[in-house]
Amino acid sequence: MFGAESDREVMRQVLHAEPAAPSRFCRHAPAELETICLNAVEKDRRARYATARDLGDDLRRWLLGVPIQAKKLAPPARLAKWVRRRKAGVAATGVLALAVGAAGYFYVAMGDSSRAADAARADAQSQYVQLQLREARSRLAEGDFARALEEIEKGLVKQSDANDLLSLKAEIAFRMGRWSEAKEIVESILYRNPADWRAHYMAAFAASRASGCNCITVDAQTVARNAATNEQFEYHLEQVQRLNPGSAEDYCLQACRETDSASAVQLLDRALRRNPSLGEARLLRASHYGELGDHESMLADTDATIRMDFGGALVHGQRGSALAYLNRYAEAAAAFTEAIRIDPRNVHWWYDRAAARAQIGDHDAALQDAAQALLLDPDYSFAYVARGKALVGLRRFDEARVAFNQAAELNPDLVDTYAERSVLNRIEARVEDALADAQRVLDLDATDFRGYQQKALALLERRSFAEAVQTLDALMAFEPSEDTVRIRGAVNYYAGWYENAIADFSEALRLRPGFAASYEFRGRSSFRLGRFQEAVLDFTRWIDASPQPAVAHIRRGMAYQMLGDIEHARRDYERGGAKNAIVDGYARVLLALLPDQRHANADPLSDVAPQSWTDRLLAFAQGRIRRDDLIAAAANETERTEAYYYIGATLERRGA
Repeated sequence: MFGAESDREVMRQVLHAEPAAPSRFCRHAPAELETICLNAVEKDRRARYATARDLGDDLRRWLLGVPIQAKKLAPPARLAKWVRRRKAGVAATGVLALAVGAAGYFYVAMGDSSRAADAARADAQSQYVQLQLREARSRLAEGDFARALEEIEKGLVKQSDANDLLSLKAEIAFRMGRWSEAKEIVESILYRNPADWRAHYMAAFAASRASGCNCITVDAQTVARNAATNEQFEYHLEQVQRLNPGSAEDYCLQACRETDSASAVQLLDRALRRNPSLGEARLLRASHYGELGDHESMLADTDATIRMDFGGALVHGQRGSALAYLNRYAEAAAAFTEAIRIDPRNVHWWYDRAAARAQIGDHDAALQDAAQALLLDPDYSFAYVARGKALVGLRRFDEARVAFNQAAELNPDLVDTYAERSVLNRIEARVEDALADAQRVLDLDATDFRGYQQKALALLERRSFAEAVQTLDALMAFEPSEDTVRIRGAVNYYAGWYENAIADFSEALRLRPGFAASYEFRGRSSFRLGRFQEAVLDFTRWIDASPQPAVAHIRRGMAYQMLGDIEHARRDYERGGAKNAIVDGYARVLLALLPDQRHANADPLSDVAPQSWTDRLLAFAQGRIRRDDLIAAAANETERTEAYYYIGATLERRGA
């Protein structure tokens, strides 16, 4: 196992070198056989076979395939042998190693010190982040979303990837209805932790909400964007179903993609049975209740969500929508005010409050809200619609038309524009334009009730009564709402179909008890049919329900007069006249015609008339002007009808 060119070299190898392993000469040599050979020539007698018999026994064991006695020298032992044979070199190497080790020690010590400093900084940073997290949660519990976001941002300045802070920020964006922002945040969380099922859930929910569009028709770019968003939704839903199957969140997401509201409500019922505190599931169910026309349940769900301390602008905005559907516009405006307090940057709440304020006649405030919405987003077409509606209420019709036209230019497919402009066209007696706008609404959305209603009202102005009723019947087939029934009642009334009108206004009162206008027109229909006692009852209810009952007193006085109750008629005429200057003119005319007036099928009171006209009526009743002068003074068909009525009443009273 030793070999050299000279005997001296062989002797040197025997004394100072280790024998070469057989595998150096035959790489396929069995490992155990190599161990036996090396053990046999081991220089240390304690490690060598004691006798030739021991060597022979080990060889037999190897041949029989049983474990051998010889052991392969361990690495430390081999190192020790190598050191003993090279003491001088090892000594020099040791000195060098010691020097290197000392240097290494000081380097490691300095590194340890640096790492300790880094650890201290990281610990301080972590404590600061946790402090900001606690502060943010405290502000959130108080309903102060703006301050909560401030605290979160302070923490993120120190640690931009703090998962707890990002999760809370996403939750706040969630509650405020900022879907795109929420989606962006949770996607950053998922980049670092792809197995976070809660983040997948929030990403899917936000994607489903962010893909919504107020338009009926959209361009190809929008369609492509929504398709991509839908793919993202499906991916995140798949992850939730893989990581947390059968959970409340799973059912909630299934409801997000459900187009049938009744089916969506069933899925959300299952979600809320599993987790009653899942606020977004309750809000989503409220939205579907709204689609189903169950606005009481919609309101109940939003109220329950608020009681859960879910909070957020979204829930208050949803509550405002429910109240608006229930015609509780003052309360709706208050709910939108709370949404604005929480999230003043959201233009939708300013628009919604403008619409609610317009409904209660607070047109100046509605105009201010529309202006604020336009400050936030000058291209927000809904804000121009709100502005136009407020200007119509303020009777600034030219400015209103400009606003509606701006909305149509920004978004030619926004149905609200044409619905509200149709109202303006009717007010300005542009009946054909009103019909065109109403038809445009129906072309964009065949299920939009406003298109049917505005078309029917325009047809009423054109005195196309049968077509107007037919239009409203078509709407009643899929949306039998109170205002649709009431409008059909008005068409029947003006068409002279009083029995139908009474039936419609009775149904309207069943759907919306206590509404003054329904009592008014049902009473007027009864009056036309000569049912004066029924008219008195409805006019009395009208007086009780109306904040300005002057005209109601006059009409009830006329019904009393037809019943021969002159004293009650006189009192109502006097009360009505005392409450309103224009009505006072009619009151004085009717008082002048007492006590013998008996026209059963007459309704002489126009809705609006200038005081000068009522002065002429009174002058005629007192004999101060001739009937030809009265007829000549009539400015329109309504006044001419009244003139002939009072001429007949005066002649009857005088016995002519």
